[in-house]
Amino acid sequence: MSGVGWKPDRSPESGAGPEGAAAAGTATGAGTGPGGDRARPAGPQREAGQPGARVAGAGPAGGPRRHGPVVVAGDLVLDLVVRVPETLHRGSDTWGALHPRQGGSAANTAAWLARLGLEVVFAGRVGRDPLGRALASSLAAEGVVVRVVEDPQLPTGVILALVEPDGERSMVIGPGANHRLDPADLPEGLIEEAGFLYLTAYSFVWPQAREGAGAALARARRAGVPVAVDASSAALLAREGPAELAGRWQGVHCLFANEEEARVLAGVAGPEAAARLGRFVPVVGVKAGARGAYGRAWGRPWQVDALPLAQVVDTTGCGDAWNAGMLAGLQAGLPAEAAARLGGFVAAWVAARPGAVPPGWTEADRRAAWAYAWDAAQGLAGRGSPAGDGGLRPAGDAGGKGAGGSQGSR
Repeated sequence: MSGVGWKPDRSPESGAGPEGAAAAGTATGAGTGPGGDRARPAGPQREAGQPGARVAGAGPAGGPRRHGPVVVAGDLVLDLVVRVPETLHRGSDTWGALHPRQGGSAANTAAWLARLGLEVVFAGRVGRDPLGRALASSLAAEGVVVRVVEDPQLPTGVILALVEPDGERSMVIGPGANHRLDPADLPEGLIEEAGFLYLTAYSFVWPQAREGAGAALARARRAGVPVAVDASSAALLAREGPAELAGRWQGVHCLFANEEEARVLAGVAGPEAAARLGRFVPVVGVKAGARGAYGRAWGRPWQVDALPLAQVVDTTGCGDAWNAGMLAGLQAGLPAEAAARLGGFVAAWVAARPGAVPPGWTEADRRAAWAYAWDAAQGLAGRGSPAGDGGLRPAGDAGGKGAGGSQGSR
């Protein structure tokens, strides 16, 4: 296979597919949105007796599913989002809108998993400075259990996000303590008791964080904890080389990427990239922006359209939010298409506002998001589509399938 060196998953129903999360979807105000039925349950499972209800603890096909918090390990930084006007006056002053926000790809996903009702533990590293403590406090306010280590040498990281008038953004990354994830930053038992582990490629490409990420993945494999990885950056992937990263990602259950990242990893573009990557990872997701998401789950291809959005304000963090929705949906037992719609709903909410974790998300929004996903699952069941391929399970669980995962858009 061109560009990839993972060992194929040998489980009988192993497959893959890229999934693309729309960077936009229907923007919602409090309590509104696609499928925004306030009477629907707000969390991952419908109430007993409702259509599509699952027995607590059951996996997607009735098999067992791991319990425990989602453990997210990675970067927690300051995102400084700058809305750039059409004309930048070089050498002089330019008026613009600046929005400082808690950020970091991994931390963003942790926040959105918590907003969707999951139990989440975040582990990472910040500087020994007021900014690091403020960011940790902000993430904790989202309902995430925060276990950060204060680095005595490096400051808290900062990312500058330049957002153009059409909503597209470019990032300038200022390395900091977030690039020094250490194996000791992940206490004994934290990963072993997790429901699943989520990592980003950033932690596998920064030299000082590589050891910590690799140790986390190895511990998860030994404990039978499914692992999801987001590809993070096409530029960094190309710099490291697909074969090198393939060796670091052995045992990953779910791989998320946008289309450019998937092309770098697979050596081809479009659905063929998903098919190739899917030979090595049970669930692969490729984000296709405004065209939606497509992918494979254990060998079965699937695709979802993006939700329409009247105006794209800022795509910063849309992929991180989409990953959270997809992971939450699969963990709840939803089929891939329905889980992707949950991710698309959340990503759309983000795209309509500045910043990766904008304020204003309410309980009514959470109910609307889950209702939209469950309605999609019921529609699939009504059409006779497979509905038993969701959920994150380690290889060897019921049905002989590998663990599933999710995709997201950046």
